[in-house]
Amino acid sequence: MAKQKRFATHITAANGKRVYLCAGSKEELDKKVLQAKIAMHSGVDITCDFTFEEYALSWLKAYKSPPNVSEHSYLLIEANMRNHVLPFFGAMRLRDVKPMHIQLFITGMSSYSKSLQSKCLQIVKGVFLSAVEDGLLVKTPVSQKHKPAGEEPEEPEPLTDEQAAELLGNLRGKRPYAFVLIALTTGMRRGEILGLLWSDVDLDRNIIHVRHNLSFACN
Repeated sequence: MAKQKRFATHITAANGKRVYLCAGSKEELDKKVLQAKIAMHSGVDITCDFTFEEYALSWLKAYKSPPNVSEHSYLLIEANMRNHVLPFFGAMRLRDVKPMHIQLFITGMSSYSKSLQSKCLQIVKGVFLSAVEDGLLVKTPVSQKHKPAGEEPEEPEPLTDEQAAELLGNLRGKRPYAFVLIALTTGMRRGEILGLLWSDVDLDRNIIHVRHNLSFACN
């Protein structure tokens, strides 16, 4: 079997380093050289070989860790990056990621909720926008056409008065009773109820002051 012919050349970057380019045809090589020169003219460091994972973890530490965001938000972002984003993009070089890869990533997450898809896409978008600002890319591969698929979850149907009374009746004398009673009679969210302190409760005036919100991190 005949060996496929390869065409190669090199260009010298602004920092003096040589960047070697190769392609399967002269036309493809000329295109790569032109793209590299345009990138250099735009101030992009074409000698940078950061993988997505290397840069994304630095981005996470610089922009998405406390005190920039809450501890809870950081843990959620870190978990989504670790569980969904890095397994797909992690080993790829930043400059090798194309719009098609972004679409394949979205398609691969089609079995997950639209909300989770949106969160993961925001992570990817944030990483690439930061890479552009740092002069590692000419432009981001994420565009307006890249949108999470799937349907929004249906609005939950509230309990009827009869169902609420039955629920409380079954919980009477059990540990969750007070929690469910507060939820049903005040409309407070789970985190607000879990964050209640005795100093928030005014028994003389029958008032509960919502001052705290307790949430549990994913790990």
